[in-house]
Amino acid sequence: MAQFNVEFDATGFTRNATVSAGQLSDAFIQAFNARHAKARTFPKGVATLVRGQVCPERSGNRAGTRCFVTIVLAVEAPHEEAAENFYPPSAFLKLLFDVLGENQGNEASLSLERGWEITAIESLETELA
Repeated sequence: MAQFNVEFDATGFTRNATVSAGQLSDAFIQAFNARHAKARTFPKGVATLVRGQVCPERSGNRAGTRCFVTIVLAVEAPHEEAAENFYPPSAFLKLLFDVLGENQGNEASLSLERGWEITAIESLETELA
């Protein structure tokens, strides 16, 4: 089985007009991966969480803020085409989406505006020379 980093993007909205950009810390990611690996609670095909970040759009809207959310997962798949068609359960992505909203000290509850899209795939296999 090959491994691929698969990037999932979504757009969210929060009523917090002062939400700041941020990402999950390395310590958080390590603890998250260790906890889920030990408990065997990663969804089938997910090897690890690689990265998570939120970036607010600065539109000057006092009613709230649109945020762009990126989650990168290391995924096990037989080939790149299978990785391109891989989607973990929406509840797993929602869990990470919610953590990003809360983890930045924003006390921001993010609401998902539309579904997740795969925007990038990177093979983690190294070629032998």
